Amino acid sequence: MKASVHKLGKICLCIALVLCATMCKKDDRLEYLGPIDPTKDPSGFCKALNIEGTNKGGELPSKTVSGFRITNAQSSALAAQGANLYIPFTFTASEPIAGIYLKIEGADNYWEIPVKGQVAAGSYVFTVGIPRNVLAGKSRIQYNAYNAKGETTNTISMNTEVALSRDACSEGLYRESGSQGLTVRRLSLGDKAGEILISYEMYSLPDRLDIQYNGEWVASTAPTVLGKDETPPPSVCFDGTVGYVSRRGTLKVNYDPAKSKEIVIYMSGCFGATAWDISVQCPASGCNPDAYITQSYTIPANQDGAFSTGIRVNSGDYVFFNARGKGMIYGPRSDWAYANGTDAYFDPILDLYYKYPEDLKKNKNYRFGQMLLKVNGNIQGGADSYKLKATECFLVEKWISNVTFPLGNYGNYFISNSSGIIELEINDLDPTDNKSGRYEVEVWVMTPQAHQNRNDCNQCSRTEPEQTFGSYFDKLTPPNEWDKSLLEEWFSADCFHGGHTAFRGKSQPVAGCQCVYDKNSKALINTPGLILGTYDYGSPGTKKHVILDVFTHEAFLSRNSNFRYKATTKVY
Repeated sequence: MKASVHKLGKICLCIALVLCATMCKKDDRLEYLGPIDPTKDPSGFCKALNIEGTNKGGELPSKTVSGFRITNAQSSALAAQGANLYIPFTFTASEPIAGIYLKIEGADNYWEIPVKGQVAAGSYVFTVGIPRNVLAGKSRIQYNAYNAKGETTNTISMNTEVALSRDACSEGLYRESGSQGLTVRRLSLGDKAGEILISYEMYSLPDRLDIQYNGEWVASTAPTVLGKDETPPPSVCFDGTVGYVSRRGTLKVNYDPAKSKEIVIYMSGCFGATAWDISVQCPASGCNPDAYITQSYTIPANQDGAFSTGIRVNSGDYVFFNARGKGMIYGPRSDWAYANGTDAYFDPILDLYYKYPEDLKKNKNYRFGQMLLKVNGNIQGGADSYKLKATECFLVEKWISNVTFPLGNYGNYFISNSSGIIELEINDLDPTDNKSGRYEVEVWVMTPQAHQNRNDCNQCSRTEPEQTFGSYFDKLTPPNEWDKSLLEEWFSADCFHGGHTAFRGKSQPVAGCQCVYDKNSKALINTPGLILGTYDYGSPGTKKHVILDVFTHEAFLSRNSNFRYKATTKVY
């Protein structure tokens, strides 16, 4: 019986080997891709590029002729494993280009990349895919354009660096800065689903930001929503190019780790001395002080109709609106109208002021030329100010006005009474005839829940810090230093803290923390629903503090139904 079983086993093994030999094919197996070092193996790196073209051996073809030149091109690019590079250039030519020749400097092969359609003189962007198995390292991409006659432009060299994927969430708030050229970052975002916030600051020279997630373009500084089948984002900057902005703002991405755990960020920096900063905030988990939206806009005085900010708010959200600037407004006599509007114009001949006719205003209850903020077509606030003010603290109210609206700036803060897209509009029935000028507008938005979560950032000792040689320290080892807020104690304690004592963290790790202590027992006040104690988190004396801290103190005092005090959790 044992011999029969042994023989049967041999027969089964032979059948399995025969079946494997006949059915298993090389194409059915996953090919092992060994790592490629772009610095040490330029030939292997060049051949491994994901390009819609033909790879050929030899040097980059070159047959330059006059009048056929690349006139402007990016000098550098930071590439990411498994992501595309979009390489732009401008050129002059007497006939359309037929394609691109490209190679890695030092490689023994190159690519011939045909263009799609007829491309006349102007600009062109082509795509180069970076394989996943390429290691971090530096190289130089060389390319030129060719026409149907085989003639080529001058050859461009672009410094290129491949960067590894980064774990953004483990680093807390991921930050990066850069300048001209294309910067591509692949970021891993962890296992927590939620909303990703990508904040940017483009400064005076415009740049563009595009976000790719799960194979689709999901967010951009361009006004249109990008999709899976859209063309890649342009990475060259010209006057008026869509998506290039000179402001700050925040993009949102709905993140689901079940779909993909990585996003790819494309930062396209304009040519010249441009600069940009970005930060990526993973889904909120505990301390998240910067979970708000802030954007700036430049609106010409002849803006026809409402200007959409693209910012969606919900009823109960905190909104801050600040406008400054002026426009040469057409009226009975041309005059400068400021962001806060004007009721009258000056006639230098008669040396008299005349009131602007009501029929020049689009909205009768507001001043002529005033910048208005709307949600769902409804104007928020009144002609001079919004209702929510620190009426119980007149000195604080005056300080708030001086900080938030200096030098004649116009604006205010309010709790949105409806849900929709924020729009900005000049109070002028026909702004198209305005001659010149512009308005600079800043909008901040924060949800009640996001503001409540800021209290997670506070770290407070159970007892009041003690004074030592003029400074205040808690009882930790080593101790943290604190500032006793005399301004709040003298002017606003009765309004905001029940008359108790407030302390602010002076340096890390408690910088920005606020802790309030009972004036008699010296014990931390951390009782939800009774006293707004440790709710603030930020730096006093700044516009940000006024908007994100003092404003919601007022909301608390007005018993806003959307506000719920959240006790501090980091108490020691």
